[in-house]
Amino acid sequence: MRLVEIAAGAVTALSESTKPASGGRAGGPGEEPTAGARREVRQEAARIDAESAERQVAEAGEEAATAAEPEGGSAPDSGAETWKQAAELEEAIRRIRGVLGCRVVTGPAGLEEIHVVASSSRSAKQVVRDIESVSATRFGLSIDHRKVSVALVDEPVPRQPPKGRAKLRRVRLEVEPPRVRVTVELEGADGSTYQGSAEGAGPASEAPLAAARATLQAMEAYLGERVQLRLRELVPFHLGNSEGFMAGVTWSGARGEEELLGTALIRLDRVDAAVRATLDALNRRTGRPLVEGV
Repeated sequence: MRLVEIAAGAVTALSESTKPASGGRAGGPGEEPTAGARREVRQEAARIDAESAERQVAEAGEEAATAAEPEGGSAPDSGAETWKQAAELEEAIRRIRGVLGCRVVTGPAGLEEIHVVASSSRSAKQVVRDIESVSATRFGLSIDHRKVSVALVDEPVPRQPPKGRAKLRRVRLEVEPPRVRVTVELEGADGSTYQGSAEGAGPASEAPLAAARATLQAMEAYLGERVQLRLRELVPFHLGNSEGFMAGVTWSGARGEEELLGTALIRLDRVDAAVRATLDALNRRTGRPLVEGV
């Protein structure tokens, strides 16, 4: 420390000044510093050392405060607040009818750009006006329409749900050892046909399992893209002198997954019973028959 060095130099100078002259004799009065003088020098050096330490602590604190202060003197949480508002604005814009996606771009001056992907069922001008209205009413923001870019895209037209009930039209079994193939055909209320096919490996005893899978394929074609169907189990059972099948089906749709159970006794043959047990499970899902004659 510079001040300590100065104090040390003062002590050295005092010592030098009290040495005996060249060729003289040491020990006479005034020829060496007294105890009181040495004590004063030590006290002065300690005082200077303490002041230097305090000054260094103060300077270190000022440097830390300068380093922590954000560039430009802005509040440290202003950026976080801007991002929060941008995220809330994006969420609000996504709720506008026809909007498929949105991204809000911010900068040092605040909101800079808004990019939107919307359905071509609405014009870009309509979408921009809705964005301006939402921004003003919910966030108190006046949006310049020149900052909003809208890209219109065509959406696939969803297939309309089938009307009426389907009918089980035909079940066809083909055996080509060592494989079996089952085709199930349904007929809609408007006369349209929906077909599903599945194969099984091994003996003809595998045909009921293939028949249940083919039934689900035909039903998926009938119902469209709204649902997915999966066969969980097909279990034979005995009831007194009668036999039949119990089919477990998973129905996956907009409301999640449901486990369905249907049964059918063997009246014609095992393949026919497997088809009807599968359809019976699906009929239970809707509370009304999807397929007649099951």
